[in-house]
Amino acid sequence: MVFLLYLLYPLSLLYQVIFYFNQKRKQPIRLTMDLIISVGNLSVGGTGKTPFTIHLTKLINSIYTNSEVTILSRGYGSKLSNSGAVVELHSSADEVGDEPFLIKQELREAEVIIGSNRVLSFHRFSRHANESPDSKILTNKKDYKSILILDDGFQHLAIARDIDIVLVDGRKPIENGLTLPIGRLRETEKSLVRANVLIFTRCRFANGRIHYDSNWEKRILRKFPHLSIFHAQESKLGYYNKKVWMDLRKLENEYKYGHKFLEGKRVFAFCGLASPSSFFKSIQDENPGELECKQYKDHYNFPESELENLFQKLEHYDILICTEKDFVKIYSRIKPEYENKIFFLKIESSILELEQWTSFWKNVLDSKIVK
Repeated sequence: MVFLLYLLYPLSLLYQVIFYFNQKRKQPIRLTMDLIISVGNLSVGGTGKTPFTIHLTKLINSIYTNSEVTILSRGYGSKLSNSGAVVELHSSADEVGDEPFLIKQELREAEVIIGSNRVLSFHRFSRHANESPDSKILTNKKDYKSILILDDGFQHLAIARDIDIVLVDGRKPIENGLTLPIGRLRETEKSLVRANVLIFTRCRFANGRIHYDSNWEKRILRKFPHLSIFHAQESKLGYYNKKVWMDLRKLENEYKYGHKFLEGKRVFAFCGLASPSSFFKSIQDENPGELECKQYKDHYNFPESELENLFQKLEHYDILICTEKDFVKIYSRIKPEYENKIFFLKIESSILELEQWTSFWKNVLDSKIVK
């Protein structure tokens, strides 16, 4: 293993050099939005961007009711990523990507757009493209403000932004500190000089204190004192089955299974996440009688053959559990006899310093878009 690290280390350095010069040659384009926010990370996935983006959008809408939020995403691995598309309520996860699909289901009033060329997709599909103060007056929209959230945007420097938010896993913020291919980082921590806000996700609040890697935070604050730092936790909302999706995603109590639902049961948990440990621990904490876990690659699409393998697990296990991100890819193919045996765990993200966090965004909105 040590020999392999030595062998791949020069490739990691080469990756950093190529990445640096590739980013330097890009000239950021300012899109026609009143406020542009980037939400991203240093690593290859696994920091909870989707629930955080949903939380942030809801918070902005609650603070500034005249805001119209557009979320611009790559739509990684989706069928329409190359051509670009507007994500509709009737879209499928295969067409637009699991994360954009989930965001649209949660934020029905928001405009969600995907495309590997995000600048082109914005100009082709956004209702805010080429918008101007004069056009707002003509359309009786002079009082509303347009806000763009650039999903997974920290390394996407082709688009200029006002606020750069970086998410790191509070348990292991940079893991081994190495970039691809021997680590999971896209950029080293030095790139935090570009960020405005640093969020420690998946923190745990217990015994009156927040549990996370505080030593790394102290070191980062010494290097980058300009950063505003907050801490987020993920909370379980309950377990839901196919009925939720067949009833226009209304999360009603009759479809929700709460605390102790898995206790004593034989459970098979699976997910296609870059960092699955948090999900599997959430299931383990429910004290199932028996638990087997299986990890698939991130954004796994579950072909029919693998789905059949999962169905066969129910010959032994009482329940199959996955993440909501995985469930959206399989729910339409779940056979009727399995509908009450396959569930997803729904979570939400929240900032532990909610009062300071809300105040921060009130100040941002006042200074950036309220004229």
